[in-house]
Amino acid sequence: MYMSREEVEEKVKELSKDIVEEMGLEIFDVKFAKGSRGWVLTIYIDREDGYISIEDCEAVSKMLDPILDESDIINHSYTLEISSPGMDRPLRGVKDYIRFKGNLAKFVLKEFVANRKVIVGHIKEYDQNRELLLVEDRDTAKIIEIPIELISKANLEVEF
Repeated sequence: MYMSREEVEEKVKELSKDIVEEMGLEIFDVKFAKGSRGWVLTIYIDREDGYISIEDCEAVSKMLDPILDESDIINHSYTLEISSPGMDRPLRGVKDYIRFKGNLAKFVLKEFVANRKVIVGHIKEYDQNRELLLVEDRDTAKIIEIPIELISKANLEVEF
């Protein structure tokens, strides 16, 4: 039976979720794509209280590899990769904005705020009552109030 990439990704998420959660981790994302050397199944894992180590990736790989083989979701050869979301990870909503308070982030907006559609700054606070994210602009050090519903994309920025 043929499954689309999206169906494979969803099935892998379902199959992996409980196993990864038992390890104190969570599935951040799953991507199944054809690369220059064939198909690659990448499972991105995360930890709510810190960062992902190489040991975490190895442990998840050892647990999931035989289960994925047995499930036969993918009926051709592929490479399994376990990874963290990375230092420039996407931020996916209020939970992440609160978690990464103080970090530098880039926000792409649906409409102009403070005369810009892209704002880079340090996350200062989430105002739950007004559903605003307060961000200290990297260039001007001014606090910008960003309505949550106007954020179309956000990710951490690497500071040097």
